[in-house]
Amino acid sequence: MKNVIEQGEIAKLRSDSGVGGITGEMHLVKHDGKKYALRICLDEKRAEDYSAIYSNIEQHGFFPKLLYREGRHFLFEYLEGRDCTLKDGPEIAYEVGKIFGLINSAPLNFSKNFNADKKFFSDLDFLLKNGLIDSERLEKIKKMHTELRGKVDLKMVAEISDCIPSNFRISNGKVFLVDIEAVKYRFRGRGIAKAFLRWFKKEEERKKFIEGYSSVAPVDFLTKEYLQFSYLYYLVINTRFKLENKKAYDNNLKQLDLLLKGELDSVSPHRDN
Repeated sequence: MKNVIEQGEIAKLRSDSGVGGITGEMHLVKHDGKKYALRICLDEKRAEDYSAIYSNIEQHGFFPKLLYREGRHFLFEYLEGRDCTLKDGPEIAYEVGKIFGLINSAPLNFSKNFNADKKFFSDLDFLLKNGLIDSERLEKIKKMHTELRGKVDLKMVAEISDCIPSNFRISNGKVFLVDIEAVKYRFRGRGIAKAFLRWFKKEEERKKFIEGYSSVAPVDFLTKEYLQFSYLYYLVINTRFKLENKKAYDNNLKQLDLLLKGELDSVSPHRDN
């Protein structure tokens, strides 16, 4: 496999929409009439973290198969098929939920700590200083955070932080998570907020997602209060991340206001409370 990397034709690997990955680490390799996916990590530390994630989760079969690794280079099979889309939600919500549950249950020891509360208030202050929220909205957010924080138990686990359709691929009728880097050290269920607000927006899709999750791991933690907290956290953090995209952060702020007024859907799909 080493000769594939050394002799193959290498180009940036792009999604079906033509967009490349943010990190620029993914590449498409063509060699001897075959295609491969190649990740070249930016440094050795990143490569070791990436390797740890893969080795602890690959046995479940929803990652592309790793064919060869040398240092920062990871050569994977190329999955023929297509990227998932928003329209696939009803058909694959169960499988994506199952993948979430398996990843949340993975025995991973991350090399760095992550303080969810510290991150939340740091980004909240950033929004205030940049004029995206005013002091009145700030106080409402803090009040809601305090009320909900005492009702949730944030367990830090491996988590899919970026649940978007293009990070999943359908190949031979099976759903794969192709963006392995999307797995981060976060609080359990944190990625479900993005999944529900940006992809699985319909009640039936969310129920299927929860059914998939509960088929491999307990989901009783996901109460109404837990979802509200997760939504609040996601909308604050993501608004800072989307600072350069006014349309995206405007939408976040609209949803944040609905949440503060109790009008954003946050009913737990697995129970009536």
